[in-house]
Amino acid sequence: MPYVSTFVYTEDSSVDNSTQGKQRLSLINPQHIFRPAFVPGNFSFSIFFGILDLDMHKEHTLRYLFVAPENEQTLIDSGETNVKPSETESDLPPEMQGVLVTLNFRNVPLRYEGIYNSKVIVDGYELGEFPIYVQGRES
Repeated sequence: MPYVSTFVYTEDSSVDNSTQGKQRLSLINPQHIFRPAFVPGNFSFSIFFGILDLDMHKEHTLRYLFVAPENEQTLIDSGETNVKPSETESDLPPEMQGVLVTLNFRNVPLRYEGIYNSKVIVDGYELGEFPIYVQGRES
């Protein structure tokens, strides 16, 4: 059964080319709480997560939700994205195969202080919720 092996909120992320021509992902300023200047207000952030025990010989759907604490309003819904089967064979055991995902969000409206939740959904099954506390610096 697939599971989320890693989940990180960050200030930003970027992809650079290394000297060997390979792409390198940089996670910038990991966060365990969000402290925007004001709440309510808009806030930009990135997330990074990994999913393991995902059969990479089959196509899967991936969906991400970011939910507010009041009325559990969904602020971000990525919609379903297809994860294509891998065309290369891996020498890793099946339970160690999977995907890494990074998503960047700009000007997300944070209307309330409190605990917001990220939800990762694969093939229609919620794999977990990942909370983050939001408090304005000037409240």
